[in-house]
Amino acid sequence: MSAVIDRASRADRVWFKRHRDRAYRLRPALNGEFPGATFPAGAVQLALVKQVRPGSRLRLALWATRPLCDCQDWLGQIWDRAAPAEFRALAVEVAAIVTGGAR
Repeated sequence: MSAVIDRASRADRVWFKRHRDRAYRLRPALNGEFPGATFPAGAVQLALVKQVRPGSRLRLALWATRPLCDCQDWLGQIWDRAAPAEFRALAVEVAAIVTGGAR
């Protein structure tokens, strides 16, 4: 795991431990966190983090031209609209694995 991804993962882990009632976190993306992602010039680069289960998180690269609300309902809607179908399916698979539903 790259140093940037490791740093992002540690920060998200700490944040979710402090905010146990939250399923989503929206934060500025770290420089190099999403290699290969392209963002429009002048856009704010963001990371939308979904905690599938405590200790299991997925990150989605986003961009915006203005600040976004970080309320849970809105972030859940953004996730549902922005995450590719394969990524949403992966979240279900991760949840099954960490709860012992998959073998």
